[in-house]
Amino acid sequence: MLMLATPGAVGTAHAGHYAGTGAKTATMGGFGVGLIYNAAIDPAAGVYCIDITAFDGVSFWAKSATGGSTVSLNFVLPSTNAVSTDSMGQQNGGDCVPNATNSNCYNHPRVTVTLSTSWSQYAVPFSQAGGGSAKVANVVQELGWLSPDANWDFSLDEIAFYKGTPPGGPVGTGVGTVGPINADAGGTNADAGGTNADAGGAGD
Repeated sequence: MLMLATPGAVGTAHAGHYAGTGAKTATMGGFGVGLIYNAAIDPAAGVYCIDITAFDGVSFWAKSATGGSTVSLNFVLPSTNAVSTDSMGQQNGGDCVPNATNSNCYNHPRVTVTLSTSWSQYAVPFSQAGGGSAKVANVVQELGWLSPDANWDFSLDEIAFYKGTPPGGPVGTGVGTVGPINADAGGTNADAGGTNADAGGAGD
């Protein structure tokens, strides 16, 4: 369940708190559980990806109820996002055609980070993302945070694309950030839960 939590990181008023139990883990044939930040997809406007060539990576603040828990930041690309439609029959923007021999779909490039029980900042350069069927290059559609655990409890705030040095304070106050992508993870990101119970099977 995605909840609004107070306070947020670095002096912000709110954060997104994501917690629950009973996820299907990798050892059970599943993929854990995660949430999706829809950075670009807007079928009504005909927009399916954003240009990230001006930036070096993604910065965010996070914490976990259990120290040592991990989450993987998944970069959802057109080439790893499966062709699909939404509830209105509109294309969701994926280019990957799922079939019995295609393992590229949902195999997003990713970086795994270890969380502590206190708010900490994490900066993930695009160049460090690996393990997927494609590399992060010029465009991205969504960002997904995936926990491998059956029971999960973590919080996110201050999500931003950055250039050079990641912003040390609230999003929008640093040079070289696009902001705010999500100046207040609990408030301005209505799709921060876009709640995708299996994060697309991002396969970590």
